[in-house]
Amino acid sequence: MNIFMSIVQIVQAAAALLPIISQTVIAIEQSLPAGSAGAVKLDMVKGILQSAYAAEQNAEVTFEKLWPTIQGIISGLITAYNASGLFKKSNV
Repeated sequence: MNIFMSIVQIVQAAAALLPIISQTVIAIEQSLPAGSAGAVKLDMVKGILQSAYAAEQNAEVTFEKLWPTIQGIISGLITAYNASGLFKKSNV
């Protein structure tokens, strides 16, 4: 497979996962106490998504190849959610 097709598969997989990524990020943010470390939340999101992804036997892209793209999506979502006031920053 050439690099272009690999990139296309990663983008398509990430786009398909976007609603699930968003829901997972919001659920974790709402379930943890204010001031919880971002790295802990990111690890939780990764664990949930990785477990679900592992159950899919026909995935064309490995989770390890997809994770950097997912991290970028999560970063963008958090920035947008913080800016919109959906997530409240802790004063801790």
